[in-house]
Amino acid sequence: MSHALADSQGAMNALRGPVRLRTLTALRWLAVVGQTAAIVVVHFALGFPTPLGLCLGAIAASAWLNLFTILRFSPQRFLSDREAAAFIAFDIIQLCSLLYFTGGLHNPFSALIIAPVTIAASVLPLRYTAAITALAVFGVSVLSLIHMPIPWHPGETLEFETIYKAGVWAALSFSVIFFAVYAHRIAAESVQMRSALAATQLVLAR
Repeated sequence: MSHALADSQGAMNALRGPVRLRTLTALRWLAVVGQTAAIVVVHFALGFPTPLGLCLGAIAASAWLNLFTILRFSPQRFLSDREAAAFIAFDIIQLCSLLYFTGGLHNPFSALIIAPVTIAASVLPLRYTAAITALAVFGVSVLSLIHMPIPWHPGETLEFETIYKAGVWAALSFSVIFFAVYAHRIAAESVQMRSALAATQLVLAR
């Protein structure tokens, strides 16, 4: 029974297909552009002082990783599940670092932590999806406890009640878990449909 379950899981993973390096690189470039634009607008256009050097340093880390992978590997290269999980884990850590510098869960952009988890759940096997989800929930939990002040008007501090902070933590944690389960389930059903279609075509061909 266990062998059959393992074979079924292996077949599903095979039908999911590997992830191209180009796909994750393109998504990371999109994140770099969006993060840079948000920091520039908040700091210069809205006039809220931000730790500009720290924020740009965190964003530069993502840009340097992209440049390294572009120069080191072919964009058409297929990533193993472990490599893809490592890339997505880096994106979560980088985003958590940026949120730490800009108010933690008080930052409305903290909801973006859901994005890399959803991507992982869509393309990775269950064990890697669970690890990525756990990392995101851990990051959200840390940010709920420690972070730098959210950028606000000079001389003023924006404070939130503890019950509100707990509510934001609960909402983000449950959202991360829900979207991970939902995306993984949808991807699994898609794999099952393709598997059934392939089996039907094979029977018809015979």
